Amino acid sequence: MNPTSIQRTTDSLLRAFGSPTLSLRFPGVPSGSSDAAQLGLASIATEDVVISPAVVRPKSPASSANAQRYELLLSATAIAAVMIDRGYDSEAALFNAALGAVVNGVLLRISSFSTELIGSTPVLHRVIVSE
Repeated sequence: MNPTSIQRTTDSLLRAFGSPTLSLRFPGVPSGSSDAAQLGLASIATEDVVISPAVVRPKSPASSANAQRYELLLSATAIAAVMIDRGYDSEAALFNAALGAVVNGVLLRISSFSTELIGSTPVLHRVIVSE
């Protein structure tokens, strides 16, 4: 099996099922003086990194609360590119560093994530998010 062709096929399937506006939000670099940032007086900008291709699937609300939940299917090649650009050494480090996922302008909290493998090749990341 050719890992590149498997990843390209998965990316093609994700594109075929459509993709809303989807990004991961990361903390930015504090602006202004370091004293003001440490005291919480300076706002810290955030950065949204667009993830494509991706699919958003609604899931049933959590049993204890009526908050809407979604399953995000993210391309492994797109996540690998973000990992390289932002300097993370693993998918877990990337998803743990993210403040959340922005879907159609709404920030959603990441509650869990997993990686789907074919052979030993990562092809898809499943991320569960909620309001």
